[in-house]
Amino acid sequence: MEQFRTLDIVDKSVLLDAGSDARARPQRGAVRVPLWSSGSTGQHLALEWSQTSAQWLGTHARAASLARGIPLRRSSMWFRANARSSVGAGGPAVNRSPQELADEVADTRPQLIGGLPHLLVEVGECLRGRHRPRWVVVGGETTDPAMRADLRRHFGCEPFDTYASIEVGNIAWQCRERDLYHLNHTFVLTEVVDAAGVPVGPGGTGDVVVTGLAHPATPLIRYRQGDRATLADRACRCGSELPALARLDGRVHDWFLVPGGRVAPQRLYLSRHLDEPARIARYRLQQDGSGAVVLTYVTRDGRPLPEPVAERVRSSYEATLPGVPVSLQAVDEIPASPSGKLEQLRSWAVEPMDRRRQAPGAGAVGSGR
Repeated sequence: MEQFRTLDIVDKSVLLDAGSDARARPQRGAVRVPLWSSGSTGQHLALEWSQTSAQWLGTHARAASLARGIPLRRSSMWFRANARSSVGAGGPAVNRSPQELADEVADTRPQLIGGLPHLLVEVGECLRGRHRPRWVVVGGETTDPAMRADLRRHFGCEPFDTYASIEVGNIAWQCRERDLYHLNHTFVLTEVVDAAGVPVGPGGTGDVVVTGLAHPATPLIRYRQGDRATLADRACRCGSELPALARLDGRVHDWFLVPGGRVAPQRLYLSRHLDEPARIARYRLQQDGSGAVVLTYVTRDGRPLPEPVAERVRSSYEATLPGVPVSLQAVDEIPASPSGKLEQLRSWAVEPMDRRRQAPGAGAVGSGR
């Protein structure tokens, strides 16, 4: 393992530069499936999965379902990342509005629904209690406490979170206890490393680096996902002592820069700065290249926050982001990204730091919870 960790860590830019050379030569008789990453970083990555890899992925997905207490034979509806489509049992994806999707849920009454959390919240708002599934599974976005509360309110159950990527598939998932994130260690080797690429210890926070163990079509060895996570330092409430993540800390660009360090996304969720987060339908907190931060938001009633409330929110954020100016802007709509995901947090100021591969010593200003 020590020799393995001397290998260079690669990221998406290396694979983009390599092009087709990043993919293995086809084996005779092998079936390969072309895939593209979601492009949440602004760049789509062309990949290939072998049929065997896809079958292994299905096996691990079924194992995760059983660990959650979800039977394999159940009716399901999954919402894709292109923001306006659903997949029923064997049916094609059709672009639809949240209202149309909610009507379909009410008509078909699936036992399980899954997909991007912000899409499920939209569907839940249109559903208005007409159907409550037994299980809700989310992934693809960071699910903040307010979004979890919305999902519980709309569907009447606590969602299961899943951490996965198009590059390597399922990386980690929550079991029926909805506590830690169990690492899919027989399918993906997962490391959490510091700024120098050195693995952190239990309880440590760092960048997620993965190695696919069953991905011969596009071999990925020590691939930096662009996400941050914290390793667990205890057993899960289910009793498992196998490797796990304590929490997902979002994309690298979810961390905001302040003079002398960074602030973790858990401290930036709007629910920590607004007494009544349910007043907000959508929000996006962005930091530009100069370091200034703007909170754009859409209220449920279409009216801007009262000035005293907006001022309290602004002051709260400026206390969390010392030395950084913060402003608020009410808007009519916040569109999803081209990948269909809703980026609630985005710092453009971290991009230059990431490219420089900053040396150890750039501290994080708390991780929060």
